[in-house]
Amino acid sequence: NIAIGPILLGAAKPVHVLTESATVRRIVNMTAMLVADVAAIQASPASAKQLG
Repeated sequence: NIAIGPILLGAAKPVHVLTESATVRRIVNMTAMLVADVAAIQASPASAKQLG
């Protein structure tokens, strides 16, 4: 099993939290999650309206 997180939910924007003890693998995994989140936000129709 690979743990990814913690991820703070309920905020206006996604927040990805890394602890000081995060391994390189965890940092890479969280970066991949961040990239996927940004891509999903940019692809949404609501985002296109906000970005103008």
